[in-house]
Amino acid sequence: MTLILFWLAFWTLVNSTGYLIIGGLRPFGDVYTLIRLGVLTSHLSLVIGLIIFLIGLVTLSWVLSRILSEFFPPRNASLGVTLFWLIIPVLFVVMLANPERGLQVVYLPLTFIPALLSFSIRYLMFLSKQETDANPNDVTEE
Repeated sequence: MTLILFWLAFWTLVNSTGYLIIGGLRPFGDVYTLIRLGVLTSHLSLVIGLIIFLIGLVTLSWVLSRILSEFFPPRNASLGVTLFWLIIPVLFVVMLANPERGLQVVYLPLTFIPALLSFSIRYLMFLSKQETDANPNDVTEE
């Protein structure tokens, strides 16, 4: 059940933030209408989408890590989280096929940022845990 809720949360995050981010790059649909009415700007749409996506990225990475750690050792669970975020470049490539969006291939490298950010966060957390586990009695007082 947790995995199903995670999957729904992921698609909710990708759909809403993707709409704002892509709308900030190439306005379309409701984002275009809001920009035309002066309620929103392209830059504001992009920034709001990125902020919400980053919050969701951290939260969903933590949830997925907890789910995967039930089945795999911590290092493999960490790798699984990073590999999971590679779905974003795949989704972008699929969206490139839609000429209505007007997206350019030049944006493709940006889609790897979630996976790289996830890797960096997980690596730092795993590395700090390894150092703590290596010297559990080495506690310094200030």
